[in-house]
Amino acid sequence: MGRGGTRLHHLDLYRLSPGDDAALFAWSDYLDGESIVFVEWPEAATMELPAADLGVSLAHETLTSRNASVLARSALTSELMAGLAGAGISATVTSESPAQAGEAS
Repeated sequence: MGRGGTRLHHLDLYRLSPGDDAALFAWSDYLDGESIVFVEWPEAATMELPAADLGVSLAHETLTSRNASVLARSALTSELMAGLAGAGISATVTSESPAQAGEAS
């Protein structure tokens, strides 16, 4: 459980095959509308997963650093930007959405 009793789920779908594997997965156990769900490798379940509220893509900059691209639906943008600024993280807003990013979910 997260803060305030919010359930957090992490789904790593790397080994899940699109089609039968994805169709047989117990999605309702995780996608209940009450939980926060982090999904790695969502491509395997594009038909089963709802649209992402937030997309994160990581890219190697050097051997010891990464560049993170965070894409949010417009309703989350101001809250996300305030949270990042409060944590001392520099960020800029672009017009791209999580759906346009493709790989980020």
